[in-house]
Amino acid sequence: MLQLLMYKPKVAMLDEPDSGLDVDGIAIIGRSIARLARKVLRY
Repeated sequence: MLQLLMYKPKVAMLDEPDSGLDVDGIAIIGRSIARLARKVLRY
């Protein structure tokens, strides 16, 4: 994750981003991905 912040790639593939998270953590990840998708896809 630190490398993503440092290098700011246009695309990043995360392998099992919800691995080891509780229900609240999974919800936060889901909202973050949805927010990013809206920003990137402009809808």
